[in-house]
Amino acid sequence: MRQKMQRTSRPWGRPGIRAKLMLSFLAAVLPAFALLAVVDYRHYAARQEAAAEECRAVAQAAAATVQARVGAAAGAARLAALRRAAEGELAAALEEARRDHPEYLELFVLDAGGQVLAAAPAMRQPLVQPQAPAAQSAVLSDLFLTAPENLAALQVHVPLERGQGVASAVGVTLDAHLLLAGLPAPEDQASPFEIVLYDRRGQAIGSASPAGIPWEEHGASDYAHVKQALQGHAAAAASITSHGTGQAYSGAAVPLGQMGWALEVRRLSPEAAAYCRSRALLGLLPLAALTALALALAVGTGNWLTGAMRRLAAHASGLGRGQLNERITMRTGDELEDLGGVLNDMARQMEERDRRLRARTAELDAIITQSADGIAIHGPAGELQRLNPAAIRILGRSSSRLGLSPAEQAAWFKIHTAAGDPIDPSDLPVAAALRGETRVAQELRIETEAGQDRVVACSAAPLSDARGRIYGAVSIFRDMTQIHQAQQEKDNFVSVVSHELKTPITSIKGYAQMLLRRAEEAGSDERDLKGLRIINDEVERMVELINQLLDVSRLEMQRLQLNLDRVDLVALTLDAVDRLQMTTSRHTLQPRVPQGPLWVRADALRLVQVLGNLIMNAIKYSPEGGPVEVSLESQEGRAWISVRDWGIGIAAEDQPHLFQRFWRGTRGENTSLMGMGLGLYISREIIRRHHGDIVFRSQAGQGSTFLFWLPLDSERET
Repeated sequence: MRQKMQRTSRPWGRPGIRAKLMLSFLAAVLPAFALLAVVDYRHYAARQEAAAEECRAVAQAAAATVQARVGAAAGAARLAALRRAAEGELAAALEEARRDHPEYLELFVLDAGGQVLAAAPAMRQPLVQPQAPAAQSAVLSDLFLTAPENLAALQVHVPLERGQGVASAVGVTLDAHLLLAGLPAPEDQASPFEIVLYDRRGQAIGSASPAGIPWEEHGASDYAHVKQALQGHAAAAASITSHGTGQAYSGAAVPLGQMGWALEVRRLSPEAAAYCRSRALLGLLPLAALTALALALAVGTGNWLTGAMRRLAAHASGLGRGQLNERITMRTGDELEDLGGVLNDMARQMEERDRRLRARTAELDAIITQSADGIAIHGPAGELQRLNPAAIRILGRSSSRLGLSPAEQAAWFKIHTAAGDPIDPSDLPVAAALRGETRVAQELRIETEAGQDRVVACSAAPLSDARGRIYGAVSIFRDMTQIHQAQQEKDNFVSVVSHELKTPITSIKGYAQMLLRRAEEAGSDERDLKGLRIINDEVERMVELINQLLDVSRLEMQRLQLNLDRVDLVALTLDAVDRLQMTTSRHTLQPRVPQGPLWVRADALRLVQVLGNLIMNAIKYSPEGGPVEVSLESQEGRAWISVRDWGIGIAAEDQPHLFQRFWRGTRGENTSLMGMGLGLYISREIIRRHHGDIVFRSQAGQGSTFLFWLPLDSERET
């Protein structure tokens, strides 16, 4: 059955050739973008490191300047204190020093108890800040706010030597911003640096401190590099974000000598992303132009490829729909043209195969239709798919019931076993074929729609694909009704003839035996006696042949009756051996039987007939004489009887037919071995009717062994 190809619309998640080309170009360009971004970021990091080192150098210079200014203020205050010793002269000296240095907010002298001895300006009491631990040099206080100006200020305390009067120290209050005057500031367009001054607590003052925020929020000691500077170690930071303004900057912080203060120099830096974007713009412009060109080339190439591929796909789809006579012409001069040629070759091959397949299909259909035997095609579940005209004629029913399952087929066609019993659907030939078995000439009985009984010989075999999977079955059946009727008539004829011959033969046998006795009693001539003995033996042989024909007739007509009784096989075997030993002087019959009896339920006369037939065959087919071994044993609830000889054996080509009736086999040079070929057939049927079986093994020139078994009788003798 031809399968149709259907082109489906392309889903969103499945890009076409054009999209794949564009993606491949983008995949080639994106690493360049990434590399450019990495290079820009590394350049930004290096720039920040350089800015931090530059800030370190500026910070060291600014720290030296601040230290010099603090030292100058301390020197001026000390000099003013040493000019006058009396209290009134100290005040005058302090006023004079303040007039010389207007940047000093306050000048004051302290006694040993920390009390103010003199101050300038004299009109207000100075707010003396806690001093640092006693030292020999000037020390700085922490930042504080002056009143009422609220200026950020600091005090320098200068210790005085003892013996210089009652004064112990002199101090000066400085405007903290004046310490940073002249240093780089944001308003200085020539300098990109900002200066921040930190006291020991981390309070900050300087150009980087945002205006308008409360004084207590000026602390910035949580910066790592500032902390290190307050601990006496210079430190730099490549990238920092200001807590107050949120701006990014590079900076460095250095300690202010032994005063415990720190000075930080900052340099504002652009945001990393913005810097990288600005840097990338210079490289992105040519790269973007190249990308646009690449995408344009990708779109053009994709359009050219997809156009050719669409033609090839449409051609392949037409081949799938059965348009095998169509051909495609490609003038691309590349692999697509080769692909078009391959599709054309494939189309020619498919067209030729389709032609051959159609021819073979028509031929097979003609064979099935014209076959004299009935043919049925079954599906994978055994359903009936097709019946040829011969099958309809033999089955005697219409073919309108296609699709029936095996069980429905058994009911519709009224299928029975050869004996006329209802058949199990699993025992139908088609059911066996679906299991992988092959049934040959299984006889079944059917009833036609007209009520006629017919006997058919049905064979069935599985249908398998290349992988060995069964996808159906085929059944072939032949009408055997006339053959069975002829066989039955033949059996009736044989039965009638055998019965008719048995009466005169019996009379002839009686008269022959009577004449033989009278001749022996009268002492007749040996020649006459020999003739009478020959007549008697031939009559005996004819009686045996007639009995065999009668037995065959009874078996075929199911009329063989068995008189079942408990039989001791040991006694029966010994009696048969003793009786048959007297018929030969060249053979030695060797019985091997157990000590006790072996009871079976059987017909004793029929068992004697079977055993005698096997022993006589062993004698007949051992023309040179020799031993014949007759063994009896019990095993697994069965009695086993074997007859073994060391005679001429059975040819391999004769062994498959040995139990067929009227089969005489290959005699070779032993033309004296006569018989009708019925003995083994009758023996096997008798044993099977006793629920046993008979088998053999033989090899030409080495003798034969026949073995049959019977079920032991389970009744105990009372």
